Amino acid sequence: MADIFHLTQREADVACLLASGVQLNAIAAALDVGLGTVRFHLKQAYQKTGTNSQAALVAVAHGFAKPDRL
Repeated sequence: MADIFHLTQREADVACLLASGVQLNAIAAALDVGLGTVRFHLKQAYQKTGTNSQAALVAVAHGFAKPDRL
């Protein structure tokens, strides 16, 4: 997914953890960054994948949907 959508490593990390069911606060703790930083990476991932919600990003991460259909 990171290669296809040109995500940075951190954007991919956030998307992967989110797709694994990890909550945003726990993602921040796991990556040793603030919640605002996680939200920033999440917004960047939305923009690059053409999604606009956590559910849509997770669907793309799991390969269940194409971004133009969300």
